[in-house]
Amino acid sequence: MIIISEKLNSSIPSSKKLMENGTDEEIREFIQLQSECGASYLDLNAAMCADEVNTAKRIADLIIEQGECGIAVDSPSEEAMEAILEYVGERCDVLINSVTLSERQGNIALASKYNAGIIAVLTDESGSPDTAEKRLANADEIIKRIREAGIPDDKIYIDVIAETAAVEDKAAACALETVRLVHEKYENVHITCGLSNISFGLPERKVLNSAFFAAAAVLGMDAPICDITSPSIKNSFAATKILLGEDDYCMEYIEEMRSTK
Repeated sequence: MIIISEKLNSSIPSSKKLMENGTDEEIREFIQLQSECGASYLDLNAAMCADEVNTAKRIADLIIEQGECGIAVDSPSEEAMEAILEYVGERCDVLINSVTLSERQGNIALASKYNAGIIAVLTDESGSPDTAEKRLANADEIIKRIREAGIPDDKIYIDVIAETAAVEDKAAACALETVRLVHEKYENVHITCGLSNISFGLPERKVLNSAFFAAAAVLGMDAPICDITSPSIKNSFAATKILLGEDDYCMEYIEEMRSTK
């Protein structure tokens, strides 16, 4: 399982404050916490900061210094994206967040140039397709474009689009069916989504998030974007590894349950 931790995002007020005003040691502790909880990549979005590029460079240095997590560079600006990618270079694994059929097409060329993975969101010029079959058609086209740039399947991350169930009651079912279809057709492509989006606006969000993740993982999602520091998310991951046959004798699950008591 590849975990993309969502916490280093300047759209979160507490994270923005830390990113702009925190000491190096405070940021190191925040990075270390996510790493210890199991993060594979840290989503790094400094777009809301006063100086996006230099803030991102500073934090990238601290992530690289920590040495255990890759960086998912997340920016709406292609110029900022390239400046950060060039600065990071080959010092750690990098993902680009993100590209769609209708927006940020230049990020495909950047992924090829900097040997980065790339997250491709299945939206198009009309927004989010309302059926899994339409989303698969979008996946076909975006994967074709990414492959044509010389990027291998194992560097492609398809975001199946998790929308809030509070607004669209078929949102979870559509996302799950998209996971199944994409995984069956593209075995080596990674599948992702913003896990907590599904429960936005609903009570006891952790219950729905856990159920959605377990179902999605069984169907083939292997790279969720989530708050891995959340105890309920950590517990859900531990339980799901049993369902997937990835936890010998349930030892990781037992250790996780003991650590949360």
